[in-house]
Amino acid sequence: MSVTNSKRADNRILTIALLSFYWLHNSSSFRFQKACVKYGVPDVDLFQSTDLWDQKNIAAVTITIFAIGRTAYKHPEWRGPWLGPRPSEENKREFSEQQLRAGEAIIGLQAGTNKGATQAGQNFGASRKIILGK
Repeated sequence: MSVTNSKRADNRILTIALLSFYWLHNSSSFRFQKACVKYGVPDVDLFQSTDLWDQKNIAAVTITIFAIGRTAYKHPEWRGPWLGPRPSEENKREFSEQQLRAGEAIIGLQAGTNKGATQAGQNFGASRKIILGK
């Protein structure tokens, strides 16, 4: 076998090894994403395999990790440490017609008020009097 044929054979072996390596990574990340969806993580929070293996979007990988942490709150079998805030739960309220009519009579603060925080006492253009040591 000549040197050229030997290099070609080595390149083919290397190419096959690299392709199987990338397939393994893509396959394992696909299984990870499938397990995340089965666990209850929303699809929009999952990263793509290139985000992790090519290190193109590590922020997306971090978002997935935090999404898993949020989803773990919904699983009572999880006894480990928590990651991220607890997801909010629905708090539906029912109001009677009388309560709704009473709310219409109240003028909201967005309409304006002369109570609460004001800009009284501000000194525009004047320096603050700071006395050190007293």
